[in-house]
Amino acid sequence: MKNSIVIPAIVILALILPRTTVADPPLERIEQDNSLTNEFETPHTRWARPYAGGTLRTLFISQLATNINVLPLRHSVELMQRFDVEGDAVLVIRKKGDDPHAIAFAGGSGVYGGKTGEKRLQRLLENRYDCYFVGGPIISYLPTAARKHIFDEVSRGAGMVLLHQEEDGEALLAEFEEIDDEADLLHDMKTRRFRRGKGRIALVESFPPQSSWNVYNPSSRQRIFGFDIRRDMLYEAHGRAMLWAANREPGTSLAIEVGKETIARTDLASHKVRLRWNDANGKAPRRITARIRSEGRDAQEPIIIKSIDAARGETAIALPVLTAGDYWIDAIAEGTDGITGWTIATFGVGEPQHIRKITLEREGGEAGEPIRGTVTVAGPATEGRTLRVQAVDRHGRIVSRQVFTPVPDGAAFSLPTDARMPAYLSVEAALIEDGREITRNYSVDTYTIIRRKQNQWNLLMWGRLYASQLLEVADDVLAASGVTSRMETSNVPWWFMTRAGMNYTPYCDSGLYRLLDSGPQEPMVDEDGTLTLANGCWNDEPAVSQRLRKSLGSERDYARHGVLVYSMGDEQAVLGSCLHPSCWKIYQQWLGREYGTIEALNESWGSDYSAFDAIEPKIDETAIPWYPKRSQRVPWHLTWANNEYSSVAMTSGSSAWNESWRNYPRYIDRRSFQYWNFANYCRRFRDAARVIDPHAVAGVEGQDIYLDADIDVIVRHTGWWMPYGGENGDTTNEVIRSIAPRGYLYGHFSGGFSFWQSVLRGGNTLGKWRIDNVFTPGMQLKPGFRRLVDSGRILFDGVGSLLNGNPGSEMLDDGIVMLHSMASVKMAKIGDGPTYGIFRWRDDAGKVRSAEPRPPFHEVNRRNHRAWHRNLRASTLQFRYTTDGQIRRGEFDPASARIMILSQYEVIGPDEEKLIRKFVHDGGMLIADVRPGFYGARGKPRKGGVLDDLFGVRHRASAEAAQAPAEIEGTIGRTRLKLEQRDLFVNPAIEVTDGRALGRAGRTPICIVRETGKGRAVLLNFAMWSFPKLAVHDGPDDAVAFFRGLLATGGVAPTLELADGSGRRHRNIEAMRWRTGPGVEVLALHGPAWGTWPEPNGSHDRMPPPFEGSMDVATPVTVKLPEARYVYEMRSGRGGDRTRSFKTGVRPRVATLVVVSEHELNAPEVRAAEHKAVRGRSLPFQIRIPGARGRQALNVRAKRPAGDEASWFSQSVIAEDGKADVVLPIAFNEQTGAWTLTVMDLFTGKKDSARFEVE
Repeated sequence: MKNSIVIPAIVILALILPRTTVADPPLERIEQDNSLTNEFETPHTRWARPYAGGTLRTLFISQLATNINVLPLRHSVELMQRFDVEGDAVLVIRKKGDDPHAIAFAGGSGVYGGKTGEKRLQRLLENRYDCYFVGGPIISYLPTAARKHIFDEVSRGAGMVLLHQEEDGEALLAEFEEIDDEADLLHDMKTRRFRRGKGRIALVESFPPQSSWNVYNPSSRQRIFGFDIRRDMLYEAHGRAMLWAANREPGTSLAIEVGKETIARTDLASHKVRLRWNDANGKAPRRITARIRSEGRDAQEPIIIKSIDAARGETAIALPVLTAGDYWIDAIAEGTDGITGWTIATFGVGEPQHIRKITLEREGGEAGEPIRGTVTVAGPATEGRTLRVQAVDRHGRIVSRQVFTPVPDGAAFSLPTDARMPAYLSVEAALIEDGREITRNYSVDTYTIIRRKQNQWNLLMWGRLYASQLLEVADDVLAASGVTSRMETSNVPWWFMTRAGMNYTPYCDSGLYRLLDSGPQEPMVDEDGTLTLANGCWNDEPAVSQRLRKSLGSERDYARHGVLVYSMGDEQAVLGSCLHPSCWKIYQQWLGREYGTIEALNESWGSDYSAFDAIEPKIDETAIPWYPKRSQRVPWHLTWANNEYSSVAMTSGSSAWNESWRNYPRYIDRRSFQYWNFANYCRRFRDAARVIDPHAVAGVEGQDIYLDADIDVIVRHTGWWMPYGGENGDTTNEVIRSIAPRGYLYGHFSGGFSFWQSVLRGGNTLGKWRIDNVFTPGMQLKPGFRRLVDSGRILFDGVGSLLNGNPGSEMLDDGIVMLHSMASVKMAKIGDGPTYGIFRWRDDAGKVRSAEPRPPFHEVNRRNHRAWHRNLRASTLQFRYTTDGQIRRGEFDPASARIMILSQYEVIGPDEEKLIRKFVHDGGMLIADVRPGFYGARGKPRKGGVLDDLFGVRHRASAEAAQAPAEIEGTIGRTRLKLEQRDLFVNPAIEVTDGRALGRAGRTPICIVRETGKGRAVLLNFAMWSFPKLAVHDGPDDAVAFFRGLLATGGVAPTLELADGSGRRHRNIEAMRWRTGPGVEVLALHGPAWGTWPEPNGSHDRMPPPFEGSMDVATPVTVKLPEARYVYEMRSGRGGDRTRSFKTGVRPRVATLVVVSEHELNAPEVRAAEHKAVRGRSLPFQIRIPGARGRQALNVRAKRPAGDEASWFSQSVIAEDGKADVVLPIAFNEQTGAWTLTVMDLFTGKKDSARFEVE
């Protein structure tokens, strides 16, 4: 899905914008995409806002790209920040009608939205506009009537501005009369000017040089301080073109006469700048404000000229003391009705002695490592000066400094760093005289203090924008929206992404391969037996090591700027092997480690090999004889041998195969090796990455495997895994969260629906695909992402790291454990297994498993594990997984569980069998749905199931699942269970021995119970997917009572209850819990769950009850606790009372977070170590929360003397047992005055503040 190489442009656009081949997008969506709302103000000058000449009604007609989001309407928003404009917008695509690039919206033009968009344009044109601002060669793609109307309006006196008209060319301009009149307002732009009737048309071919910049090759100052002034200049020029076209030129003309292009610094005190004004209406300006700016940290107080008593005049402006460099000076005149005019001039300040060059030894390093480099000074030396070399951040704050006296011609510097400094810095060198800076310069390269962020909660954003004039703005918005890492950034880290505070997750050339969209879902080999699609065999040495070194060597630039994880690619297969001699040798060695002796392997396989190195591939050369060429047959013969097809069934067209070839253990071993081989290759990739980055973490993302993989072995050999979102990825994450070691990074790529679902599965690294889907054309956040950001703010502020970071908090369950094994999944896909439930929507050959759907069940819903998850959570219960691998390694403690669930767990080896039997004997309850232990170790066939005697049954043979009306009634212990008649899918080849059947489906026994030792075993003997969905709002109560009653007999009951407004139990809201400390839990209420739509829908078209209202309307929930607790609702700050019941609400797909505590939670208290802070030193603060236990997330904010937030001091802190310390590194040039530090407890919303003085 995210492979930009193979995705056609139109597919990308279809994901950026609504897509349909029948209906137009709804008008609401069209309005959103044409919105000119300014959600994110950029630094700007109000050149004419408010404007004495009145508000301009403007229609912006902008070009919408067909493959990427270039933020076309943001230019209009930027203009409207600066000028008095009321605007509407119309997006136009340079394709018409049924052309696929018109996104398949029916319509006769390129207007976005098809016929609905055209009708909208028609309504807009009923307004009278002062100016039509056309951004691109798109006039000819408007409907003919609309185009004629606009031209007629221009003839009546409206203005028109044309940008980027190269392709419309003379055919368009022939509609107008070109004029040669001087246009003073446009003097510094290259324009062609036209007239049509009473209207003016300005064709802008280029803007002033001072209004341009190159984001890909910025100056050393721009790289740290950005393009704010240049952007201000660009849209100032846009505004002048608009005012001229609308015949609304400013009434006051102003002129600044600097006198010299460059002023010697020593002449500044005596040099005067002349400011002249002349108001055409004969009115004296109320005031004129002059300002001097630079692309650096040279902020100057504005100069305000008042008491102006003439419409025409001039005044002299004394220049302040300035450092050498380039400057802009502007003046804005104001009248009683608004701004009447403005002007801009530039000048330079010169100084003979200057900083020639600053060279860094390297571009990044760890916190605590010094920034080293050299500085060169040129020009005549002046006594009494010193040289300061200092690290500055994007705000111009000096955070580290080294002083040289006297000034050397050249010097090597070493600037100390620490973890509290901003990550993105430039090195500035300045000459100082009498305490003033004379001149300064900046390093060409910036320096990054590496922030890997591997211990915190992260949100990744996929892709980069191609809106070159807005890139650093957009990435600042992403960072402010919670994004912490950028991935797929076109092979390089971009300075503006690092500057925004984000690090990287680079896509690396890993040598893995991507499974085909259609076709075999297994590794394929060529006619030499070597893995295809990948970069060759994964075990071919020394080629593999050389390739990995080369691949990771190209990632050094990322490593220098901070890498969260090294991605081995998206949508990569997670298994692989081939018949290359090196790979086969590794396989033989792997078998040796697995079995220990060849005799053990022979006993498993039923073979008689003399040694492991005597094992050879089983190649059936008689298969597919209808292929005439050997070159056609051999790759398939070898591919099937590589995947042990002959060990499962006859290969296509074989004349040699017979039943003796069937060898399930050999097949399972090969599959196990393929997953291990992939995981081992990932480990080797990580080791290669650690050559360039000692803390490297590596893994893959974008898989859609559900449970169909050896999740255990992959997790043990990787450090990061991000399956796709939705229920498949969510199910994979159920296992990952249960077995991953501390510090493992996982989550999935999220849409708005699956974001919180991933959080509730322990996800600490979530991804969003892709950046084009995040922004509207006007750079507002799209509604879905806005909802994600607004609801996720609490996570970004620290709760995400508290719950799921490293270390996170303990995710709680109710003593229910489910088992997962790759072998069981694989064997359940063979023979009759799939009739009991599926694990993927297509089989290994790539064929969809829906030839014979079983009404009324949608095919995708025939998944037993998912049904268990759904029904457990509908019962307000939580669970976890363990794996066969954990059991074999002794990592699972059965005493931690009360109930063990075997769902379609068809393969049971001796280690699992031993543990399961002991678990039941010691008092645990074992529940299986269908065919538990039908096969022995590694899928070895046997007579009867491995656990038949434990359940009191006998498996007579293999049989397809049978659908039959079923009823259950009976007792387990003292609990009476009853399930009313309904169809279930059962295993008809079961007979009862000494078990007790509580029900029957036709003649088939179901719900068979057997007591043994201190525990009991229950074989349901029906597929859980065929059991009623308990999460359906109006589902059957008898099924709920049966399911919860069954679990209660195992000692598991809900720790809390959720009820709706009428007191009825909520079924479609789950409650996930984390323990953050003794007696303190965080409760997340979330719904609806995937798969809770009534059958056979299976789609996500609208929310199921009780969430069928608006996405922003909360469903009332009453939470009933087993004992009275102090309750606090995060975000709202409500609560604080001790109660056994509280009311709240849950919005669809957004978790409501509540803290439940045995003790009252007190407000934080913050104290500064000293009342006064000294510039260039650190100021410690002590935070204490009286009576707190465990861990709490705190949000720290600082305000400057003027009351604005100092974002560089904002941080999240985790308090341990009520204690936390914060240290603020006070810059050498920090603003003096009274500051305030505020600490807020995210659990309660309670705050405390401390004031301090910066001297």
